[in-house]
Amino acid sequence: MPRRCCPRWSGADPGDPATAAAAYQPGDYTAYLDPGALAGARIGVWRRAARRPVPPPPPCWRRPWPSWLGLGADLVDPVDLPGADQIEEPELAAMLTEFRHDLNAYLAALPGEHPATLAELIAYNT
Repeated sequence: MPRRCCPRWSGADPGDPATAAAAYQPGDYTAYLDPGALAGARIGVWRRAARRPVPPPPPCWRRPWPSWLGLGADLVDPVDLPGADQIEEPELAAMLTEFRHDLNAYLAALPGEHPATLAELIAYNT
């Protein structure tokens, strides 16, 4: 199945309880957009994610930029974020807390024969 780029839909994922509330939301938000909402807005493009440079966004993401400018937005590209060098610090704590649990749940839900836990996956790779 080809990957959709910049879809105009949303919805619930039966495998992700956090998205359950999305089942009661409209699937296409474009009818609710206000054409004057971007007048005077500043939109920054952050091209440097903490310590690693980030490649340019895909064309489907850049496509709306000219229309944003036509709606009165000011595009700042690139933008510098003070404190960006500290953004990754909480990431390790979150990963250590959530990674094993979420990976174990993911592996357990996969059909077929394969390692069913992170420990089994490590043993397999070793």
